[in-house]
Amino acid sequence: MDQNLEGMLQKQGERGLKGFKKRYMVQKKAEIFYYKNKNDSKHIGSINLVEALRIELAKEGKTHFKIYTPRRIWHLVAENEEAASYWVNGVTKIIAELKREDDTVPAPHRASVRMETMENRIRDLESTDDLLKRALALAAAKAGVSVDELLKEAEASEAAVDAPVPAEKSAAEDTKTEEEEEESNKAEEPAAESEAEEKTAEPEPTEAASSESASDAAGDSQESAAGEDGTEKPKKFQATVLYDYTAQQDYEMTIKSGETIAVLSKHGNGWWLGATGDGKQGYFPGSYVEPI
Repeated sequence: MDQNLEGMLQKQGERGLKGFKKRYMVQKKAEIFYYKNKNDSKHIGSINLVEALRIELAKEGKTHFKIYTPRRIWHLVAENEEAASYWVNGVTKIIAELKREDDTVPAPHRASVRMETMENRIRDLESTDDLLKRALALAAAKAGVSVDELLKEAEASEAAVDAPVPAEKSAAEDTKTEEEEEESNKAEEPAAESEAEEKTAEPEPTEAASSESASDAAGDSQESAAGEDGTEKPKKFQATVLYDYTAQQDYEMTIKSGETIAVLSKHGNGWWLGATGDGKQGYFPGSYVEPI
């Protein structure tokens, strides 16, 4: 990464809430630092090109260009068309070089981005696991049984489905004489009476106990929803796709401009987990969509 780009550009405030302000930009390796003035020693911010997905001229004008990252889309305006081409061509080469490095031997800065994405995937899987556990606890409380009993019943039903179907009995084996039927019924009557007495003796669960069980399950649900760090987990919401994105990894999701997707979780590195209408899930750049 031999080139060092620098020059004055106008930069738009985050999310377009502020107007454009002049900033002196200096590219060093895989980052563009910006300063209030050319001779300032301390920068006030930077654009991380490791995260950059692409750069292109904007429709707004020939001197206006955008750098797309998962966290943010940077709107920049050069003084003239020549300066805009200088920056677009220069940053395009840097992004291509970073990708080439990543395809051969993953560079440390790229590896850290991948590691962060993997950690996000693990957190999302843990969140789904917690949700299923809470649903199971609530189902068990509603049915008036323990979670273990519910799981055993599920395992038993699965085993019954997998078990081979027994051969049909012959008509001769299956038919009993009236005398055999009567004898069998007489032998079963005392046992049935004894069993009925035992069932009567067992105390039924009280309404208070059932309500306490449901309350415990609800408490667990609220505690899990809050998370270990005490921060509330974001709720799912719908979003409109603003820009096309083609998945680069098997865990990412291709999105098309104009479609509506469900956002399942948001992460600090700008990569969000979403789902399409047909149920496909994957990560995509959060800056490419707008919540509805």
